[in-house]
Amino acid sequence: MIDYRAGTWGFHVAIGWKGSLVPRAVAVAFPNAILTFIVATLLADDNKVDDDTAKAAQLVIGAFTSVMVFVLYNRSNTAYDRWWEGGTLLQKARGEWFNAYSSIMAFTSTKPEMQEEVQAYCHLVARLMSLLMCCGLQQVSPHRDRPFEIIDLAGIEPESMEFLNSAPDKVEIILQWIQRSMVLSMHTGVLPVAPPILSRAFQEVSRGIVNLQNARKIADFPYPYPLAQISMILQLIHWIMIPVSTSLALPRTWAVLFSFFSIFVLWCIHFNALDLEFPFGTRVNDLPMDLMQQDWNKSICMLLDRRATRPPSFAYDWGEHKDLTVVMSDASDLYVPIIPIINKGGAIIKVADRDFAREHGKTIHVAAHSPCTAAARDLGMIALNGVASTGVAAPNGIASKTGLVVNTGVAAPNWIASKTGQPGSSVRWQDQGCSESVPSSPAQKTTPAPGSPASPQGEKTASSEPTPSEVCQRQAPTRRGALSRSLCSPACIGFSDR
Repeated sequence: MIDYRAGTWGFHVAIGWKGSLVPRAVAVAFPNAILTFIVATLLADDNKVDDDTAKAAQLVIGAFTSVMVFVLYNRSNTAYDRWWEGGTLLQKARGEWFNAYSSIMAFTSTKPEMQEEVQAYCHLVARLMSLLMCCGLQQVSPHRDRPFEIIDLAGIEPESMEFLNSAPDKVEIILQWIQRSMVLSMHTGVLPVAPPILSRAFQEVSRGIVNLQNARKIADFPYPYPLAQISMILQLIHWIMIPVSTSLALPRTWAVLFSFFSIFVLWCIHFNALDLEFPFGTRVNDLPMDLMQQDWNKSICMLLDRRATRPPSFAYDWGEHKDLTVVMSDASDLYVPIIPIINKGGAIIKVADRDFAREHGKTIHVAAHSPCTAAARDLGMIALNGVASTGVAAPNGIASKTGLVVNTGVAAPNWIASKTGQPGSSVRWQDQGCSESVPSSPAQKTTPAPGSPASPQGEKTASSEPTPSEVCQRQAPTRRGALSRSLCSPACIGFSDR
């Protein structure tokens, strides 16, 4: 793979020759342009091209070229997806295996008497991890015997290496060695961690090989042969037809230019697909697998350093470190944002005072859009989803179905009357300046609150309950401590403490 930087304008990228598709595309387009020039010269001498023939040739050129652009673009897009997915899967496998290796190094024992065994195990795992990545890259390479750099295997028993060389899948054997070594080291005390904690390393190793198997899918399954075959056949037909059709449709100069550039563009797309379909090779535009292996070995060796296994000490000083100061990583001036940070405000979370509401018996259910909502919030009362309760009787409070109809047959201390006529105490309906009692029994008559005028409708039983309009029409002084709110909303009911 060619590592480049496009810069601000990117013009210098067009000058590159290494890894470019231009030489191959020019090698195909230039002979076609020469052939077009010869055919156009012959037809110009004969003067036998009429307008109908020229229009038909133009139609053929446009239709055939459009079809070729569609076919080749689809193949090139598929090739790029394979190239990008191949690199992504290899990086995922590397990340999972490095996390597993780092976890194993972090889980090792810190006992002084175990340090020799710990060092021996860490060096063994480092060599197995290096060998694991090497064999994984060989599996996806077109040539399975492709050499990669690994950490020296001196010290590993020769019998195991002979067995590994005879195995059909080396990655599976090395993976099994690593997992088995973790189990044995846990029993010997080298990895003194609980099995659930150690299972994290097992999971990361397994996820890494899953990503490697997905990368093998790209290496083992090429672009479908029927599609590749028909694409090449159409390209060859197009290459043969272009000189004749352009000579019939256009003047000689324009015919030569059109032939060259159309063939050049189409074959650039074709060669791009060929270069990207198999990303695990050794060509200049393939993935940098050699560099990936070298970087992998450096990462493994870095964790073997004692300084990597010991967190840095920190001399904390309250006077110096109480304020977190932002500085630049290169120890230059303090960081000053170029673009000021916009203050978008923040959400305020309010918690209801449940103790206050419980002490004063002011736990009440109110509707979300009721006038009582504001009062309930002011007095610390609790509203559950804005829905009035349908069967809850609260001491010193009101249990209501709609705010005007009392509960069905449930009698509660001091305040609940029954809809079905069962015994219960009276309900006090509070309005702006009015207080009215509703009897809980059919035989009981309504008694006006002290100081309030008599009801214009006379006596009323519980079976004929007052409507909201009737309640709102009554005006009387509110009792001491009563919550004065309008009852015009059917889902709202007030209360007063007794």
